[in-house]
Amino acid sequence: MAASFSFELLKLRKRVAVWALGVILVFMVAFFDYFQFYSSIVSLQEGDTGPTGQITNVQQFEEYLLPGNITVNVAGLLSFFGGPIALILGALSAGSEYGWGTLKTALTQRPGRINVLAGKLLAVGVVLFVFSLLALGTGAISSYVVAGLLEEPVNWPAAEEILKGLGIIWLILGAWASVGIFLSILFQGTALAIGLGLMYGLAIENLIFGFSDQSKVIEAISKVLLTRNGGGLASSLGQTPQAFSSPDPVDPAQAALVLGGYVLVLLLMTALLLRQRDVV
Repeated sequence: MAASFSFELLKLRKRVAVWALGVILVFMVAFFDYFQFYSSIVSLQEGDTGPTGQITNVQQFEEYLLPGNITVNVAGLLSFFGGPIALILGALSAGSEYGWGTLKTALTQRPGRINVLAGKLLAVGVVLFVFSLLALGTGAISSYVVAGLLEEPVNWPAAEEILKGLGIIWLILGAWASVGIFLSILFQGTALAIGLGLMYGLAIENLIFGFSDQSKVIEAISKVLLTRNGGGLASSLGQTPQAFSSPDPVDPAQAALVLGGYVLVLLLMTALLLRQRDVV
């Protein structure tokens, strides 16, 4: 398994797509989170309602962008927008070799299918951990710049808070990556896996959550959605502005169990599929 892990990690490190996903992640945190919201604060201070006109407490919103809140800010952002990045990474890591026609060769030269899969999963886990560090690092730099622009003191969160935030971000991304890995093994390729995964994450989850107040069944289903539970877990890191708060937040302990359940169940199903099905 060690050889498989080393090979898979090298393969991911050499892929341009993985680097592109990392760049998109950095851009998302720096621009869509800090720069965009800082611009909204400036507009509000100048008397313009701006794109965030519903935010009435500017001071609370400013505090959300300061270094002391980097964990809740970045984790909250990635609970909604980090999923597609992790899903694509998972699908590419597990499904690309079906298209290349190299998986069959790899399985004949290595210890076994489960060991090959384990190497892939460990490599994806390492890349997701690096992505989590990258997101927090980008948030730290961006929040430091915002604090300087707002002339606010720089107070960093405690080390244990940063580690907790890192773990939460890693779990959120890991749950979404598990979806991509499972779908790519199920469909033996990346195109359909990524397409259906993105449709689920960007459309179906939002539809279910939007109609959750129409039926008790839909409401129960909405409580196990990835995005909703990711947001609930991120909210345990600190206070968010009222405009970003969910009217019915998920308990953080439940959210952690749901996300962990996604990872465990999907990866077990992936292992069963890979072990039982022929590779063509």
